[in-house]
Amino acid sequence: MALSDYRILKQRKSSKKSKILAAGVYPISVEWNQDEKQSIIKFSDGGQAPGSCVHCINPPCLEYAKDEIELDTFKEFPADRAPEVCPTKAISWPQESDSPIIDSEVCISCGICVSRCPVAAIYLDPDKTTAILNDLPNRYFLLQNQEVSETTQKFLLEMFSQVSESGIFISEDDDILQRFFDKFKSVATEQKHSFQFPNHLVRNLMLEVGIKALMRRRGDTNLRMDIVFEQSGGRSGTCEVELGGEVLDAPRNLLDNVAVLVSRYKISKDSIIPLIVTLSLPNRRSEYWQVIKDIKQVLDLRINSLTIGMLVLLVWNRIEISLDSQEILYADSDMYTLRDKFERILGRELNITEGYPGFMESQK
Repeated sequence: MALSDYRILKQRKSSKKSKILAAGVYPISVEWNQDEKQSIIKFSDGGQAPGSCVHCINPPCLEYAKDEIELDTFKEFPADRAPEVCPTKAISWPQESDSPIIDSEVCISCGICVSRCPVAAIYLDPDKTTAILNDLPNRYFLLQNQEVSETTQKFLLEMFSQVSESGIFISEDDDILQRFFDKFKSVATEQKHSFQFPNHLVRNLMLEVGIKALMRRRGDTNLRMDIVFEQSGGRSGTCEVELGGEVLDAPRNLLDNVAVLVSRYKISKDSIIPLIVTLSLPNRRSEYWQVIKDIKQVLDLRINSLTIGMLVLLVWNRIEISLDSQEILYADSDMYTLRDKFERILGRELNITEGYPGFMESQK
């Protein structure tokens, strides 16, 4: 089946088989362990088990709730509010299945669905570069031959919403990132027919790292900025997404975006956060870095740069980010790297060779 024919199917009725927690126990903590890959959930009786799909009535691994893709500042923004969590359409829920399924051929292992599963039933396999959903029952997650009860499931999910969570989904290294990079390029090639794929991916990654964002509606000719977003403290942002060869146009396009926000939305220039998201940071010899420096010197406007790899690493490490500081991810022709700044966000050193594969610094 071609990707263009692949539809996300959500099981809108209660599952024929529900899953409940064993009587008399409740979850204490969720731990992510690189050796285990799956989550380890510790329970009140001292035992532990991996997370198992509970067949959510409104599965957050499939769709965002309406209020998750709304912004206070940009109520009139011509947004595409596509609710799908997976931008590659790798996760679906066919009617004949008791739980969602993940297509490993189109999953890029970004971790978005993992971060949204309320019972830690989805995990990442870095060797296969895919997410895996565990639906196997165990002595804590018990399969029932009856429909899901909204009341029972609400109580179960509320218990999990209050447990502590620790660890990371994947510990990065050169090989893991190279597999991610290769898989991403392959799937992105298949997705080239989809005008919205780059914006959809970046919007969802931003949402998962704590940045409320909207992507523009396809075909709108009045407002061309790819993404708008909000941060705490009343600051707003505009983002250009360039995953191909047009990255050199991004800084100039951002200037147009800022002019629109100031003129049409009456937002102060000094409160606007400009952001460019690319696949890899541009070549050091490109004009990109000098233009960013020129904009800073002339307009006192600092354009932040992010890569897909950096956003994915934030998701893998379960870290949220704020772009309130104008210097948080700023780089120009005087400094071609974001490694030091990104490591401060992570709180540790990266296990990635410098310059490889262009996610943190220019390669040339």
